[in-house]
Amino acid sequence: MSDLKSETLAIITPVYNRSVEIKKLYSSLNKQVNKKFEWIVVDDGSSDNLDDLLTSWGENSKYKIILLRQKNQGKMVAYRSAVNYLYKHNIKWSIVVDSDDWLLPEATSEMLETIRQLENANYIGAVYPKVSKLTNMGDWTQKMQPSVNIIDLKYRYHINESAILIQTLQLKWGFDHIIFSNEKFMSEEILYNCLMTQGKFKVCKEKFYFAEYKKGGITNSIFKTWLRNPKNTIALLLSRYNALGSLPYKFRVIGRIKTIINLNAFCIKLNLNIRNVTPNKMLSIMCYLPALFLMKRRFK
Repeated sequence: MSDLKSETLAIITPVYNRSVEIKKLYSSLNKQVNKKFEWIVVDDGSSDNLDDLLTSWGENSKYKIILLRQKNQGKMVAYRSAVNYLYKHNIKWSIVVDSDDWLLPEATSEMLETIRQLENANYIGAVYPKVSKLTNMGDWTQKMQPSVNIIDLKYRYHINESAILIQTLQLKWGFDHIIFSNEKFMSEEILYNCLMTQGKFKVCKEKFYFAEYKKGGITNSIFKTWLRNPKNTIALLLSRYNALGSLPYKFRVIGRIKTIINLNAFCIKLNLNIRNVTPNKMLSIMCYLPALFLMKRRFK
């Protein structure tokens, strides 16, 4: 195996008032067999004792712990701040691990081995299973192509979540091409849909990432979050509709119908003119009634 520097891999954790939950992740990082990585924690305007915790942890750590601070602007802005740090310090690869998730001891070893394999390959990153009670693992590598776009996982293979290892240069390019509003929530899916033009991800089978989705997180209140962030929600659904164009006909049609129903329902709830928003007026007309039903059920 080639000798990979510690600057090769970073684990990024955006965090907002999660000083209790993040302790399990920290414990799992301490148990990593290979400690050639940096842990970059982005404090998104927390009001708990996160600073004190990270300072004490960093004093005797066998890997570098970096704390970046910003006012509360949401996870995607925090992610962008981390990527700017990676780019500036020439850290070439990273993975986002949320504050309520944790890794098996072999995680960084597996990722560094994957990075070695991808050094001269035509991939922008790699995807691994993300194990949780909410995630449908599907046939992870059994029926999947060896390379995928992120949108393939959900709409072609019925896999809702994955762990994503990705090149810094690709992330920097993606963030430079995203339009940010002043809203605090933006889905990472927008970033990955944007990166479709840059290349695909290698499919890996190793299971080392475990997610718990604690109460108070975005995942457990996603539709309330949508309503508080209408510009970025519409941007997400339009991005999804366009990205689905890359899928085979059957998956493209089903995926776009579901997306239009979601978009219609969202517009109805907020009294927005669907015709001014939809990318397909005819399909929006056809899907109006199921969207009305979805709106009443989802946005109570």
